[in-house]
Amino acid sequence: MNTEEIRPSKILNVLIWLAIIATLIGEFFKIQHWPYASLFILIGTFVFAFFYIPLFTIESWKTKETKKSKITLIIQSVILLIFAVGFSFKIMRWPGAGIFYFSNNFILLFIVTPFALYHLAIARKISIHKTHNILLVIYFLCHCFGSLMNSSSGRI
Repeated sequence: MNTEEIRPSKILNVLIWLAIIATLIGEFFKIQHWPYASLFILIGTFVFAFFYIPLFTIESWKTKETKKSKITLIIQSVILLIFAVGFSFKIMRWPGAGIFYFSNNFILLFIVTPFALYHLAIARKISIHKTHNILLVIYFLCHCFGSLMNSSSGRI
């Protein structure tokens, strides 16, 4: 079964755009020191972590044929959840942000990067919805730049 032929549901598209827009507005408000910045960031993260990721995992689970691909999907979903919550902790300057920051960097360096390099160099076949990959990159870039702008070490 070719997974690129299967279109993501409308609810997934609405949820990811809601998460992206809320997060961008929240980070812009946070940079400008305007009220309700925290609320927008929390709404964006909550929608992404607790609605989008589970629904995307369930929808993608149906297209996976092997046990290995299903386990990979679960691991990817857990990593996405950790990243989303970790970036939010960093942006909001909550206790435990350092632990999330360390774990995010560790996961990125020792799990995500080798996995991505393997698929780019050896497999050359990506079975994830292209649209959602782009949207996920946008979402995490928003969080990365937001945490960089709001941390004392990342000020330009």
